[in-house]
Amino acid sequence: MRPKVLLVEDSTSLAILYKQYVKDEPMTFSMWKLGEKQKRSLSAMCLSSSF
Repeated sequence: MRPKVLLVEDSTSLAILYKQYVKDEPMTFSMWKLGEKQKRSLSAMCLSSSF
């Protein structure tokens, strides 16, 4: 099973840089720009432990 990585980054350019850095790693990589909707989703994910 591939590990899941969630990157929460306000800077789009940094998020792209990070994604390029790990592109060949065996992981599922998701990026979010932090906003109110994402904060609520992240809280829900942490509470349900499904992430």
